[in-house]
Amino acid sequence: MVVRWSSTCMMLVRAVQLRPFMENFIFELARSESDKNKSKKLYDLILTDDEWDRVELMKKILACASRSQQAFSSDTHPTLAKAIPAIEGLHRSWEKRSTDDRYAPFHHALLAGMDKINKYYERTEDSDAYIFSMILDPAQDMAEEIFSRRWKDLSGELR
Repeated sequence: MVVRWSSTCMMLVRAVQLRPFMENFIFELARSESDKNKSKKLYDLILTDDEWDRVELMKKILACASRSQQAFSSDTHPTLAKAIPAIEGLHRSWEKRSTDDRYAPFHHALLAGMDKINKYYERTEDSDAYIFSMILDPAQDMAEEIFSRRWKDLSGELR
């Protein structure tokens, strides 16, 4: 299923903000339902505290992706120079969470997400534009660490 990480993150943020209203809405629907089976099913839709805790964790996971996306998204200025650092930062964030016991329910999702990130990262090797954009961007500090990892020397030994 194609889902935008930032959009999902924003939906979860909003759900947490509206938690009391959502719970009240479901409660009132369930209470007004005359069919006992339907009423029980509606009551079962009310999330437990543990489920809300899991929503909070998921929100934190997706917030990493949202920040990464925002780092190289703009309508007003070039952002290609920020692509590699943003991708690497997201990978590091998710890698740390993938070994954190609190995020155990999301372990497989984090691994799948990191796999997807790796595929995008590998695509940057097909074009030198990413590295050159980092060098030419006056807002960057030459991105020396990334540059030196990608090229051992400019005289011929590429990657």
